[in-house]
Amino acid sequence: MDLGLNGKIAIVTGGSDGLGKAAAMRLAAEGAKVAIASRDQGRIDSTIAEIKTATGSENLIGISTDVTDESQVISMADAVVAKWGGIDILVNNAGTSAAGKFEDIAIDTWKYDIQLKVYAAHGILVNTVCVGVLKSGQTERIFEAQRANDPALTLDGFYSRIGAGVPMGRVGESEEVGDVIAFLASDRASYVTGAAINIDGGQSPVV
Repeated sequence: MDLGLNGKIAIVTGGSDGLGKAAAMRLAAEGAKVAIASRDQGRIDSTIAEIKTATGSENLIGISTDVTDESQVISMADAVVAKWGGIDILVNNAGTSAAGKFEDIAIDTWKYDIQLKVYAAHGILVNTVCVGVLKSGQTERIFEAQRANDPALTLDGFYSRIGAGVPMGRVGESEEVGDVIAFLASDRASYVTGAAINIDGGQSPVV
């Protein structure tokens, strides 16, 4: 299916690793011009090289950006507009994964998370992708922490262990999220807005 993304201009925050990288890869494969924003320029450069090799796209740029700093976000957006003349797609992927009781979460934690993840709407479609257990940089960091206490633990064993709690019986691939993000960013999803889509192998079943 042609998603009609050829020539579209996309920004992917947190795009140098995991889910953001998968989204950037898929968008580039569909012909979009992709700007990757992340804090580590070295990782950005490595990711861009990998995406170029995989997709053949030359329409990729990387901009070191801390998205909690408004001035850096503005500078990054201005650089994309100066390069390509506009912005069509924003994949607001930068963030962390954490859980806790509402009453136990400090106000500074709320403020940080909102600063990190929320952009104002300007007449554009806004949808949320709610991910479950996936193979990503964050998941691998959890594995490394657990392996410190259990040196015999392997990555495959770790994925098998956590995948057993997923109705589909496995851990999801980052590319599976990238595919859904590319669809939501396309004209094929032009009547989809205000939606929260679970990509979690059935952990949060909704009918």
